[in-house]
Amino acid sequence: MLSLVLLPLGLYFAIFTFIFCRRRPTLFNGALDIAILMFGVFGLISLGPGKLLIPIYVYSTWEVWAILYWITLYYLLSYCICNACRNYIVIYNCEIEKLMNCISNVSERLDKRFHIEERTLHLPTFGIHCVIGGTYYDLIDKLRNKKNNNSNNNTELDEFNKNYSSYVFLKLIGSRVNSPAWELFQRELSEECSNLKTKRYKLPIVYGFFAGSILVYSLANIFTDFNTLQKIFTDYWM
Repeated sequence: MLSLVLLPLGLYFAIFTFIFCRRRPTLFNGALDIAILMFGVFGLISLGPGKLLIPIYVYSTWEVWAILYWITLYYLLSYCICNACRNYIVIYNCEIEKLMNCISNVSERLDKRFHIEERTLHLPTFGIHCVIGGTYYDLIDKLRNKKNNNSNNNTELDEFNKNYSSYVFLKLIGSRVNSPAWELFQRELSEECSNLKTKRYKLPIVYGFFAGSILVYSLANIFTDFNTLQKIFTDYWM
């Protein structure tokens, strides 16, 4: 049963291994980013708290087909969460300085009146206002809370700038997520990011290890002892 549960998680790590092995940033809409996450943890939630959400009478009448009830319920839950995250753009595998230049280029091309005020991007003509966050900005907040002197903080920030952050996000505020302007901004930014080239990232080794270990374990058990897994699966959902 554990092989079936871990299989989606292994595929999730495999996806991010591919993303971080690329030499270019990858841009996801927040809905797609959460959808991939919900897929990855599907098995873990199904084995754990998910079963508690299925009414007793469904087990008694549907038996093993109760899993269809759970899949439908999980899909509806995932859809609601993903829909609520459509006001995000997440960019993985990026260098902060290059990415900010990229965002500025796209913004200037779309709106000459654009400006960035602290961590907020404004495109007044389009009515787009985004909060910018991510790993780099989390580090800045962390350093501000430290009691170290400024020289140490600046040294740490300079060291961070030599590498690249794992992700940056833009959160839309005060506008409709289904507006044509927001969709246009995402398309333009995605095309602009595809032209960037990033440094090699060390994290794929970690993601690749987890992906490889989980997938080898899961697939080996599925192919070598499928009948036993099928029996355990049936007993669990009856």
